[in-house]
This record gives sequence, C-alpha cells and structure tokens, in this order.
Amino acid sequence: MASELQRVPVLIVGGGLAGLAASVFLTRHGVRSVLVERRPGVRPPGGGSGIDQRTMEICRALGLEEEIRGTVRRGASPGPGWWPDLCPCDVHEGDRHAVEPVLLEAARRPGAVIRFGAELVSIATDSAGADAALFDRATGRTDVVRADYVIAAEGAGGRVAGSLLVRPPGRTAAPGNEARYAGEPISAPRRAGTRRYLSGTAETFRIGRVFLVGDSARWWPGADALGAGLAVQEAHNLAWKLAGVIQGWAGSGLLDSYEAERRPVALELEKRWVPGSARMPSDEAEDQVLTLGQQYPAGALVGNRPDSVFEDRFSVRARPGTRAPHLWLERAGSRLSSHDLFDGSFVLLAGSDGAEWTAAARRVARRTSVPLRAYRLGRGPAETELKDLDGWGSARYPIGDGGAVLIRPDGYVGWLTETAPASPELALAGVLGELLR
Repeated sequence: MASELQRVPVLIVGGGLAGLAASVFLTRHGVRSVLVERRPGVRPPGGGSGIDQRTMEICRALGLEEEIRGTVRRGASPGPGWWPDLCPCDVHEGDRHAVEPVLLEAARRPGAVIRFGAELVSIATDSAGADAALFDRATGRTDVVRADYVIAAEGAGGRVAGSLLVRPPGRTAAPGNEARYAGEPISAPRRAGTRRYLSGTAETFRIGRVFLVGDSARWWPGADALGAGLAVQEAHNLAWKLAGVIQGWAGSGLLDSYEAERRPVALELEKRWVPGSARMPSDEAEDQVLTLGQQYPAGALVGNRPDSVFEDRFSVRARPGTRAPHLWLERAGSRLSSHDLFDGSFVLLAGSDGAEWTAAARRVARRTSVPLRAYRLGRGPAETELKDLDGWGSARYPIGDGGAVLIRPDGYVGWLTETAPASPELALAGVLGELLR
C-alpha cells in the first residue's frame, strides 16, 4: 500500500558509519533529515578496530569522544598514533561498529528521524530534488519521500548509485588475494590466474542533487580505519555546505566544492593501497601526513592554497585548504583544543590587536546570517578571549598581532591574512561572499 508524499530537506540512504555521521552533522547545523536503512538496527560489534585521530578530533568537537571511547583506553604509556602536539585525540582502539550506536543516539537526541527496516526501492531525480520510494519491511507499506537533496551512504553496490549508473572500475587480483566486497567478485574478461573484483573510486561524487559518501563513493576492500575515517570526513565536509544552501546563507555553487575537495583525496589515497589488501603507512611520519595532512588544492577557499593533496612531510602551518593546526588553549579558565571551537560555525581567529576583527565578525554575521564566531588569540593579555598555552600560535597561525584566519565549520582553513586591512568588515564580507558563492 502506498502513502501520501512526504517532504524533507535531506534524505540519507544508509545507516552505517557514514550515514549516521551525516545525520549527526546535519542535525548540529539545524538541518532536518530522514535516514533510512534496510537493516532492522545498527550493525552488531565485530567490524574491525580502530578510529583514526582526525575522526576522533571531529567527534570530540561534537562532545562525543568520551562516549565513543567507553572503557577502551590506551595503556599508561601511549604508543604510535598519540601525537598530543599535533592533535588533541589519539587513535580509538575499540570496535568501529560500536561507534554507530553512539552516533545514532547523538542524531536522535535533537530530533533526527532514523528509520530502520526501511528499504529504498526506487529513486527518480530531477533538477529540484528526488522522489524516493521506501518500503517498510515491518508493515509492508510504501512511502514516497520528496527530498531536496540525497546523501547516498549505503555502501558499494547500493541502489542509489546503481540507479544513477555510477560504477567503480574493476581491479585485477592474483588468486588468494581476491577482495570480496558487496558480494562475489564481478565477472569480466581476465588473464589466466587472475580475477576481477569490485573496487575503486567512483567517477563522480555528485549527480545533480545526489551526493555519494563513504563506501558509496569508494569501493576499497580492507581499507579499515582509514576508510572509516574518510567516510566521516566526507560527511563532515558535505553537511555544512548543504546547511548553507538550504538555510540561504550560501549559494548553490558551494556544493560543487564537495567533489572538488574530497574526490582528489580519495584518488590519491587509492594509489597507496595494494589491490586486495591495505598498504599501511611505512612510518609514523607518513601516517601523520595521511591522517592529518589531507589538503585541498581547489574548493571553497580564498587565497593561496596547496599545490597537491599531500606534502612529503606533515606541516603545522595554517594556509587555505589545510586542516587548521591544533593548539592547546585556555578560555575562561578552561583548557581546550582549537578544534573544540569548530563545532558547527565559521570561526575567525584574530591576533591580539584584533578587536576590530571581532567587532566586524559580529556585524557581518548579523547581516548575512552566516554562522560565525570570532576570538582574539594571544599569549596571555586579559583582553584576548583565547590564551595560547604552549606558545605555538604565532608559528602555526602566521597572522601576527593584526591579521586573522577564517576557519570553516569542518575545521579547514578557508582564508588567512597576515595584516589588517583598512576595513576588516569589508574584507571579511568579501571573503565570505567569494567562499560561499
């Protein structure tokens, strides 16, 4: 039996790590969404161990780090993967699937709609959105949902990507090294002694108003913690952009930057995997680059940006297109990481003489409705809102006393100036206008 048409700003198809993360992020940005998952609930434990530092850093900003860690702790002497001068979080060594119930509750608490046992049976897209037919396995009822945007997070071989004819390339593997992903290896002509399997990165991460995240965008057998981290970071990158367009403080062109930023990262990382099994980083320096050093040569950025997705060594100096460097700060007597500030809005960090910057940010935010908060950063003067506890700020954020850096809601640097312009308000408004168009 079919029901009447329902309307929703964002439909999320898939209730694994990527889909649940997208639901949490959209809810944090004030965007209503409906998530549908054909399984009756979250996956049981047993999905492999390890959540990388960048993913835990994102969860920390949402207030979820301790809940995710539960009773799983490092020993008294942290080993590789604990970089307190680079990141406020170390690796989570627990079961990845155990994270999904935490994300589920974090999404539901503010009112996100999560429908388990609901299967997407068809989807039709047009220039204004998509019509999705959803079959409820418990009631036998079919609902039709009209969504302004769709996030496909259902994994490899999912119906959304399949309906839109998005296919990964096949790869060849030697016997005994065949990766089984979303079913048996696919049939295709092959040389004797080899088989082809479903693996690779999708040719596009966006089809109109449909966006692919996680294993819907990448088919990487054995990617484990890095693949899980990419799924969360893709959802993190996309959610604030959808919020900006839906809420009217950003232009629709901003959505093009999702693929421009995240697909090159996936393609570059794919080169580092041996077909059928993960090639682990060769040393801790490379691990830092892969985990914290993912860069955007193109996208929603203003000013000079990196030339490549990865540098040879991890850099802690802020520039547009890079993850904002970590600092230990003090605010109103409490210790926090700079990344604790990046929890759903733009953040403008100004130098110690930046009173005009913070005032300008308040006026621009009121006039444009862009979510924006501003702070002055210094070594201890009472008039600065953030105290740089370790003295790393001047080296990591080269803004001097009068400059400023604009950090996006996903914790990436969007723009930086080392000097104060004649009118901080006009400069900031111009930067946001260019970045969000």
